[in-house]
Amino acid sequence: MSRVNIVLQNHNALPDQLRLNVEQALSMLQLIETLQVADQHEWRWSDDWYCAYFDAASGCIESALKAMDDQVKTRKVAA
Repeated sequence: MSRVNIVLQNHNALPDQLRLNVEQALSMLQLIETLQVADQHEWRWSDDWYCAYFDAASGCIESALKAMDDQVKTRKVAA
């Protein structure tokens, strides 16, 4: 996950919508990393909360993939 964080943190040159979606995904990754550290203190979310969290993370990833696909189509049309 930390490797993905490094890649995502270099997202400033991305087009607007794709940058926003990447920022959202990065925030989700950073939150789960923080919670992994907190888990060492025997603190844990409920199973329902984890499911909702990963559904939200999945939504962020899907949005980023759609924005990336839109950028590829736009560049192909422009070329």
